[in-house]
Amino acid sequence: MLGCITLFNQGFTSAIGGLAARNVQFGTMFCRWATNKSGGGGSRNGRDSQPKMLGVKKYGGEYVIPGNIIIRQRGLRFEPGQNIGVGKDHTLYSLVDGHVKFQYSNVTKKNTVHVIPSLKYGAVCEHKAVEARAHGKLDLAMGMLGQAKYAYTLAGEEGLAKMEKLGKIAISVRDKAVKKNLPQLSSSPNLPGIHGHLPGRWNLKKANA
Repeated sequence: MLGCITLFNQGFTSAIGGLAARNVQFGTMFCRWATNKSGGGGSRNGRDSQPKMLGVKKYGGEYVIPGNIIIRQRGLRFEPGQNIGVGKDHTLYSLVDGHVKFQYSNVTKKNTVHVIPSLKYGAVCEHKAVEARAHGKLDLAMGMLGQAKYAYTLAGEEGLAKMEKLGKIAISVRDKAVKKNLPQLSSSPNLPGIHGHLPGRWNLKKANA
């Protein structure tokens, strides 16, 4: 109770039925009560909030099946592309079997997400490997050949039929490494005619030591 004020009226005389009454005391009390809310902090929403778990769930090159969630987001920060479904909360998920591909647009300044079927994705990686070889980016070429092999493996018989071509590209990449006198090249995919790391004779730095 924060405060209490009492007022008294004394000496009040009244006549009832012609009879004089005694002096009567009247008391009036005004009270102000404190609120029931405690002074400590409390929950803003009155419940236990679950984490939203937003962000990228599948990255570029990863294999997905229909229904796999690729990105959880609020608003279309990442836009849906080929073979992508959009949920009510802007979640992006795969509609087909394939590999995730992110594509940045200089116009919209946003990333678009696609799911590319394995056979097509393998061909894209193979083409990038050839381009990287032409520009002397041999490690990148080997990495793209690895992704192409992975995609072709998942594409069934049509993909397996392209393995021999990948092996020839990998051998040409290593031949170019020797001509450039590169001392070392990273590991390569296990393809026809090429296995694991460079043999000892390819390590020119060690051989010349």
